[in-house]
Amino acid sequence: MQQKWKNFSQTLERCPMFCGLTEDEIMDYLVCSKAELKEYSKGQIIISQGEKINKIGILLSGRAEATKIDPYGNAYLAAQVTESHLFADLLAAGEGKESPVTVIATKDSSACMIPWKSVLLRCDKNCRKHDIILENLIKVFSNKFFDLFNRIDCLTARKVEDKVLTLLEKHRKDGESKVILPFDREGMANYLAIDRSALSRELSRMKEKGIIDYNKNEFIIK
Repeated sequence: MQQKWKNFSQTLERCPMFCGLTEDEIMDYLVCSKAELKEYSKGQIIISQGEKINKIGILLSGRAEATKIDPYGNAYLAAQVTESHLFADLLAAGEGKESPVTVIATKDSSACMIPWKSVLLRCDKNCRKHDIILENLIKVFSNKFFDLFNRIDCLTARKVEDKVLTLLEKHRKDGESKVILPFDREGMANYLAIDRSALSRELSRMKEKGIIDYNKNEFIIK
């Protein structure tokens, strides 16, 4: 029964939920928790906005995006999900709360879906992995809390230039001038909640002024 997870063992070991666990412990946990392996084609909806969630997901392969649709039909990028990353964890912890976003596979993808109740309940063996997983999830929730405030900093900046510079600073590592963003231009515009053409004009203006330089998703802060 564990065999279906073996092909994804390295990805599962990188998942922050399983930090500190051995491969065998992870495999045992997936069987014990009755985790499901799900396959999604590119463009397929993984979670629908308004759906009630009772499972947490780990993206095993591919890529996905969480998008928020406003009452006027406009779509805004809420988050990107890459291999080994958790998704729907905060939603599942909300115990029956409706999802505020739609999660769509942007590539052919595989996901591990774990019932939230199995995360909270110990098995009969009372083994250590349950305590470790709960501790890891608390750290994940904390990191997502701070990521949310980073997003808020970008969104509350008044000028487009300030939004761009705030975003770049958030992804800047150790004072380096080079920044690589995890999304393309459309994703960047959606993340900042601004029109793509307005973003392109502002980036060109900032480049002409010598504030930044860029090529696709690679930026240099001058």
